Amino acid sequence: MFEGKFAGRDEWFQVDWGLPLSVSHVSLDQGADAAVQSYEDFPRQYEVAVSDSPEDLTSPALASGVGTFPITEIQLPETVGRYVLLRQTTVAMAYWWSIHEIRLDVRYPSAP
Repeated sequence: MFEGKFAGRDEWFQVDWGLPLSVSHVSLDQGADAAVQSYEDFPRQYEVAVSDSPEDLTSPALASGVGTFPITEIQLPETVGRYVLLRQTTVAMAYWWSIHEIRLDVRYPSAP
């Protein structure tokens, strides 16, 4: 959930596919224009979880790391779930957290 404040540990962003899909990669893009005010508002530290429950803030992280600009690339172990949750895990007093574009590598899961 985003609010009008500097980036903090309590911020998160969720994608709902509407059905379980297999997820293996997340890309957070700040855009190519360095003149844009939010160009450096990438996640300073993050965790990514995949879950079948909405707003599951207790779901274990499948990936964590430090964001980079202009693009933060996040590789995940291929995981099936309906929701992808990105959590900001540190405070950045000089920056906000912005996502101009998000890309996720997904596919229908293999039949059992």
